[in-house]
Amino acid sequence: MRFASHLEAESDGTRFPLDSLQTTHGDQPIVVRYDLVGLGRSVARSAVTARPATMWRSPELLPHAHDAAPVSLGENMTPLLDCPRLAQRFSVRRLWVKDEGLLPTGSYKARGRAMAVTMAKALGVTHVAAPTAGNAGGALAAYAA
Repeated sequence: MRFASHLEAESDGTRFPLDSLQTTHGDQPIVVRYDLVGLGRSVARSAVTARPATMWRSPELLPHAHDAAPVSLGENMTPLLDCPRLAQRFSVRRLWVKDEGLLPTGSYKARGRAMAVTMAKALGVTHVAAPTAGNAGGALAAYAA
């Protein structure tokens, strides 16, 4: 069971079916909406933490259908680094920094592109493109290949 319920345009709240091909709406992003209450009632935290530590460990929260194989290059869970000196400098009790440099493409863009290409493949898309010359383009090329 998945608890991603629908897609929604940030600009005006227009809803789209979860398994529909969308890009933007009114030049604004489209986001995935979730039934987090239903998830909390149905999936035990211990069941999730017992799964392999990859970005695919919580399929209930991912927008792709569970029977669709993900397009993956081995995305790990993001290590969180404890930074006590930095915490002290900013006068906070504890500070953690995410280390996304360990992803297959060396960029945090890998997670979004892995999901985007997974969804595109599941929806029958055979060609992808993005207006970028940076990390997003490199990650898209890697996953599309």
